[in-house]
Amino acid sequence: MRSFSLNQIGFRGHSFVMATISDPWGIDDVVVGAIVRGIFAEDEALTWWLAMCETAPAEAVMFDIGSYTGIFSLLACARNPGARVVAIEASTATFARLVQNITFNRFDVRINPNHVAVSASNGIAHLGHAFGVLSMASGESLEPGYPVDHSELVPTVRLDDLVFQNVGESFGAIASKAAAYLPLRAVGGVKIDVEGVEVAVLTGARRFFDTYKPPLLIEILSTEHLAECVALLGSVGYAQLAECQGQNYVFAHTSSAEHLVAAHRRLSATSAGPGSPNGFTIRQILTYEV
Repeated sequence: MRSFSLNQIGFRGHSFVMATISDPWGIDDVVVGAIVRGIFAEDEALTWWLAMCETAPAEAVMFDIGSYTGIFSLLACARNPGARVVAIEASTATFARLVQNITFNRFDVRINPNHVAVSASNGIAHLGHAFGVLSMASGESLEPGYPVDHSELVPTVRLDDLVFQNVGESFGAIASKAAAYLPLRAVGGVKIDVEGVEVAVLTGARRFFDTYKPPLLIEILSTEHLAECVALLGSVGYAQLAECQGQNYVFAHTSSAEHLVAAHRRLSATSAGPGSPNGFTIRQILTYEV
């Protein structure tokens, strides 16, 4: 039996819905599945993300790079009715679910979905899929360290080129005249989860970080990459503030680090609320067999 569900997910008093399809083998969205089982271990990272949302200027845009099905993007908009997010996801199947989740939450004009991979150069890359064509496996990478079932050709773009487009250019959803995201006035926070190519993302984003100086939450999968990220970010005035579970690291520009730490301290001092031990709640608000 296969079923479709809309799930209302809550975290620290903010709620949104995410769609899932369930088969006898389990739930297709691994993030929602982990929340259902009480094992999703990024509550501390999400708390830092909320602190970034809290300290963001009113006109700031959040960036969710490697957004998967959108939990960080959706939480940002649930937290702040005026928030706007640029969500970036390379996998076609996963991107489709991201767009569905945006629509189900009526965040159509508040989350800007971009179907590209951010890297150190512009071109075409191979995204390695470990399982079937329609699977939404997490952990898939442009530099796979796992057996690959097949590769998907995806466009790659430097974050600097995506954000600082020349006159006459108009590529990517971020450049939509109807959405009116560019030119950016401020960036409130950036989350990067790109499964091993985080150094490449930072390499192609030096102007972005030097210009906007947003706080950063980044998954870094090796000590070697951590050292490279610390060096790259340090060269534009950043310092590491924290390490969270799931190999997530928090960085902030020295000019704003104290403000972010204070916001995180305030959030951490309050109860995460009822639900699973890590503060999530989840309930099905609609389900039917398909």
